[in-house]
Amino acid sequence: MSPGPAQATDFEIKELVLESTNGSETDLLLQMAEVNVYENLHSSCISADITIDDSLNQIMNLPITGHEWVRFAFKTPGQSVVKLHLRVYKISSRELEKERRQVFVMHCIDGVEFTSAQTRVSKAYKGKLISDIASNIQTEYLDSSFNKIETTKNLFHIVPAYWSPIKTLNFLASRANSSTYAGSNYVYYQTVSGFNFVSIEKLCDTSPLQKYTSQPANIRKQSVAFNAPRTVHSDQVSIQSYKFDSSFDTLENI
Repeated sequence: MSPGPAQATDFEIKELVLESTNGSETDLLLQMAEVNVYENLHSSCISADITIDDSLNQIMNLPITGHEWVRFAFKTPGQSVVKLHLRVYKISSRELEKERRQVFVMHCIDGVEFTSAQTRVSKAYKGKLISDIASNIQTEYLDSSFNKIETTKNLFHIVPAYWSPIKTLNFLASRANSSTYAGSNYVYYQTVSGFNFVSIEKLCDTSPLQKYTSQPANIRKQSVAFNAPRTVHSDQVSIQSYKFDSSFDTLENI
């Protein structure tokens, strides 16, 4: 981030370190061209991709083999530091830009995804709440715990067909009914705060965490009643663009 007054789009990467299997650590800040971190309601684990501008042939010299870890620490103005520790699993889009200079994308994901891929659920659950089954699988097979879990209703019987823990948890989410809400739209996902097993109805019923506004950016003055004064925070919650992917399709509904 360049020096000077903080802008809404600024961010500061405080740490970006590649941890090799031989115990060495490599600072990637000077080689990093782009970093993306993803949280998704419909994705079980946090993931990230890092575009590396490499003139040292790090893939061969470190080497990078898909067994490394990346340590992140970053923040935006007015927010606390976010820290992540993700496992490298793939390199893509590897191209030679110039002689002795290549660009590639390094993909990372939470280590729980690897634990799940190497584990199978071989246990029968009879006459239990889905939320209790999910909690047991998360603890016993993924050595983790839930940040948020919503209690379900109705007793359930399941003998997973030697599925991975994450596949089993997503299956349970597709069958779960909330004990509080009428819907059955459970999601299993991870945020920087941890794993969650909750219904979309519950997420919609919570108090808003942030209010976003759409207003002309260049005319915001305190004297105008319906416009917010221009600050870093008001810029961070200003809607830059939006679109409607779908409105209605009565023929499709039929």
